[in-house]
Amino acid sequence: MCKCHNCGEDGLGCSWRRLLATSVRESGLADAVSRKSSTLTYLQVLEMQGRRGPDNPRMRILVNLVAPKVEVQPLNDTLMVADLSQNPPYGSLHGEGDLPTLTTSSHLWCFQIGEVLSVHHLAILMGLDLSAVAFDQGMTETWFRQRLGLALHIGNFGLVLLAAWSPALTQCMS
Repeated sequence: MCKCHNCGEDGLGCSWRRLLATSVRESGLADAVSRKSSTLTYLQVLEMQGRRGPDNPRMRILVNLVAPKVEVQPLNDTLMVADLSQNPPYGSLHGEGDLPTLTTSSHLWCFQIGEVLSVHHLAILMGLDLSAVAFDQGMTETWFRQRLGLALHIGNFGLVLLAAWSPALTQCMS
């Protein structure tokens, strides 16, 4: 359901659809979309295999638009992760194995595994050791997601330390 309040009865006034159309046109996907109009989409194939795609129509559209891109191919070996929680021109695509900045509402679709990364996946990717965490003791996924959204990524902390120590290291080297 759209929340822009500009759709009108025909849906043509929707700001999200305008952003999507502009994004498709500027990214060069317009030709690919018209060529693939009579073929199965990425999510249709995934769901025919018994897997499950996002329920949200906007997220489904974004996944199906990104999946045929050259950077995502081949799907078995891709490192592409797409942030589906952002509007079309602002959503980030990361194809080299890095991740976008996480927020408490991030929904990162991993094309290689064909699903949204869970909170557990995100925590492990951030370098957190979950072996001592008992999730069955009142800790909900929403609660843990909020803590992750407020957490400092261990790799980023290393860069902060390196920047803080660089003047001292420079003096030691000269």
